[in-house]
Amino acid sequence: MQKNLKFKAAGKSLEKSEIDRKDAETGIVDMDGAISYLKTTRPTFYRWLRSGKLKGMKVGRQWRFYKDELDRFLKGESPRIDLSASPDPLLGFISEKLTELGAKSAIQTGNDKLKSIISGIISLGYFLRSSDIHLSPHPLAGDLMANHVLLRYRIDGVLRTAAEFDSRLLQPVIDEFKSMAKCDLHERQRPQDGRIIIKVDNDKKTLDLRACFLPSALGETVTIRILDSNAVKLDIDAMHISPNNLEKVHEALNQPSGMIIVSGPTGSGKTTVMYAFLHSFQKKDALKIISIEDPVEYMLEKTVQVGLNVPAGMTYINATRAVLRCDPDVIMNSEIRECDQLKLLQMATLTGHVTLSSMHAESAAATIRRLIDLSGDTMLTSDTIKFILSERLVRILCPSCSKESVPTTDIIGRASGMARSGGLDWSSLPHTYRMAVGCPKCAMLGYRGRRAIAETLKVTPEISALIRNNATLEEIQRTAIEQGMTTIVADGIRRFANGETTFEEVLRVTK
Repeated sequence: MQKNLKFKAAGKSLEKSEIDRKDAETGIVDMDGAISYLKTTRPTFYRWLRSGKLKGMKVGRQWRFYKDELDRFLKGESPRIDLSASPDPLLGFISEKLTELGAKSAIQTGNDKLKSIISGIISLGYFLRSSDIHLSPHPLAGDLMANHVLLRYRIDGVLRTAAEFDSRLLQPVIDEFKSMAKCDLHERQRPQDGRIIIKVDNDKKTLDLRACFLPSALGETVTIRILDSNAVKLDIDAMHISPNNLEKVHEALNQPSGMIIVSGPTGSGKTTVMYAFLHSFQKKDALKIISIEDPVEYMLEKTVQVGLNVPAGMTYINATRAVLRCDPDVIMNSEIRECDQLKLLQMATLTGHVTLSSMHAESAAATIRRLIDLSGDTMLTSDTIKFILSERLVRILCPSCSKESVPTTDIIGRASGMARSGGLDWSSLPHTYRMAVGCPKCAMLGYRGRRAIAETLKVTPEISALIRNNATLEEIQRTAIEQGMTTIVADGIRRFANGETTFEEVLRVTK
């Protein structure tokens, strides 16, 4: 028995020696050899490997590394990624589109075509004024066994396909994005989030990118949110809110205490409005402002901004409890998600704080009903809620190509009815209608940029009584209109009659 064990051990030793000899001939080392070669520790080596600074290959359960790659790392160079398909068609398309947009030098030059793809995708998103970049694999029409990748951009709230390319390029592109976002390149079964700071437009602009990597049935996908702090206007007076709504906003922000809610669906501009509210509070030097956000999107000068970290126990509830011990005047939760969180904010309001948050609701009246349903306490809700702004974003006609139009009698009849039922005086509007055309400046879309349409509800004693009596949504809406509220739909009709947008666009975002 002992002789058999010795023979087996000797055989394994010879086998390992043969593998090591072949590896040495091909310039390959195992993990221990790589750690020794780089003169580092195993934890540090693992960190480099997960972050993509080092490239290796797995043989069974063992890692192997080319010495050439280790030398590249020592020189400060990125790992070499071999592309199994030609990137030239994609690079050609991106280059052509950037040239059309007047950004000829946006793509990096040199031999690293993968970096050129990444640079081009981000630059194209920036020059198209998109808010999000989407990369995802999809089956080809008529051939479920073959896949291709769609490159799409969300421009002014509408998702548009820019290009289709070979699915063999997707994983290298995602790996490069992961490396830039400091995510684990070898984790492909779980979602990951990361952040990328990058310069575009010949280093004139710095973008803050938030990347989300999501596994799918056909492979990994990545969605990148583009945050450009220079393009966001945080001055409430410069946000093109109607004079009636703007007056109510300023009145609400000057209250010494109370709950303020911004509501609307995803992508309706709630976060931007809340940042504008915080910016307005910042002008009052005597206020201590603390925000709890998931995640922190833009940095503000005089606000203590706290990011959530759920694995570490930093939830909305725990963070808010901690904030209440820090002598705040204004407390912001970026979103109300659960009953206990809402009740905690309501109790903070009762103790003399201004609390600010957002909710997903269709209208200002629906927001009140949502607060009642979530808290289960009509008395507490009526005593704390003071002001609600509910909004949408409509696309604005391109000033370079839009032209005058004469709407049909049917459209005029529908628009006038929507305006009157929403508390808007139809006869007082200018009625200068325009239509979308399309030109190179707006990427042939006919629209360029977005503006808010909103309704503002001030909680008066009459509405507070309705809340205490658990009134229906319709009763709250009717009373608010009688007291001077203009609905979101009516505000959209105002922009239509002013020649800022089209009737179809108003219907798209409100129906």
